[in-house]
Amino acid sequence: MKIQKKPQYNYDADGITEENGYTKWYHWEKVRMPARVIGIALVALIFVASRVFKEELAAYGKMNQVIIALSALATLIIVVVPLHEILHLLVMSKGKLDDRCVITAGGGAVSALFNGHLSRSRQIICFIVPCAVFAVIFSAAAAFSGGLLSLYFIYLLIMSCISSYTDIFMVFYTLKHVGKNETIYGIYKKEM
Repeated sequence: MKIQKKPQYNYDADGITEENGYTKWYHWEKVRMPARVIGIALVALIFVASRVFKEELAAYGKMNQVIIALSALATLIIVVVPLHEILHLLVMSKGKLDDRCVITAGGGAVSALFNGHLSRSRQIICFIVPCAVFAVIFSAAAAFSGGLLSLYFIYLLIMSCISSYTDIFMVFYTLKHVGKNETIYGIYKKEM
């Protein structure tokens, strides 16, 4: 596994060209607006939820809430996000974190890049696994802990879900734009 600032797919080296039968399936211009709308809707939902649960949250005290939220945010950035991307790569590479696996950071995002072919189902599983793993871990931790520690795990769960919304969106985008018999390599697909 490599960590790079601006990695590129090995399209040329692996013969991924439109002349070889590959077509683009992923278009950032088509994904950007719906992804932003979903992000804004999630933030609005969190705001509404904080108003609904205002009395329950007040029991923790405002300063404690701020400290717990900042601690959860730091944990998310330092621990959860890198592990989330490694989980993507583990699914993509069938558990082999080799030179085809790249973690990239830049533009305010951390992403996983895999220089290899994926089936549509593996791509979908790749999007779902990190979200599901952290949802189970943080939900269980919140359920089995109490007080401020429970609130910490609830904040981690919420932040993890919010930071994963593009993965969930991409499940539906992949289902719509990639056929069952097509293989994916980066932004390209090909009938197999």
